[in-house]
Amino acid sequence: MKRLFILIACFSSTLLSANSKSFSRDWLIEFQNEFICEEKQELSSVGLTSSCVPNFPFGPPPNPFVPPPNPPAPPFQTGLLPIIIVNNSGLPDTQVFITVTGKNIPNTAQVFLSIGTGTGIGTLTNAIVGQNPTLYCYSLSQLPSASGGRVFYSPGIRTGLVWFSMINKLQLPVIAGPAIQQPNFLNTSDPNYLTNFDIYEYAYIPGAGNSAIGTDATAVSFFSIPLYGYLKGATSSASTTGLYQPRSFILSHAAKILASDFS
Repeated sequence: MKRLFILIACFSSTLLSANSKSFSRDWLIEFQNEFICEEKQELSSVGLTSSCVPNFPFGPPPNPFVPPPNPPAPPFQTGLLPIIIVNNSGLPDTQVFITVTGKNIPNTAQVFLSIGTGTGIGTLTNAIVGQNPTLYCYSLSQLPSASGGRVFYSPGIRTGLVWFSMINKLQLPVIAGPAIQQPNFLNTSDPNYLTNFDIYEYAYIPGAGNSAIGTDATAVSFFSIPLYGYLKGATSSASTTGLYQPRSFILSHAAKILASDFS
């Protein structure tokens, strides 16, 4: 029997949330230094100043052109899909959060994944109007350590989304339907407006010796945090998906492409 698991790695974000209780002088200095460095790099391209190499006091980001190594397999739980999260964001595991949402397989009702913090084992909990969604939001430090990261185990799920948020817990209220309301990053009154967040998609349809698993580090709807995924045992398509370059590198590159297209 094949042993399948998913790795999700989250990379350098360096974006501060202005309403965070964890707002610190050190992170403000890093953000300022990186912003100034990016500006100097832009000016150096037209000969107005020298180039700049960013300084990262919380550790350098990974080489932007080398994907991270694939981890060893975690401990397995019968009938569950292991998902390993490796945090390369520069933030401690206490300040990186996940919330897992999706639909259950029998009737596609919207669900949260309730994760046992001692075991990492997840169970699906139906979304109910008025419930507190942060009950299903976990810091990485609450998940068991395994394979160089943190691990949780997912039962079968459709349209699964692993919501990552930095510094603040993400607010995903349940509205009439019931339906889990996604953040609106264009709405300044949204409680998540000042929180840096992103999503990683997956689906796990168990079968007798022939389970179906799909993953996608999508950046189609929006991009905020570089997420890179590896699916052990993938056969029908590429085993990796997503972005592993630092956030500042990706945004700088995107800005240059957009500037050239609209110039």
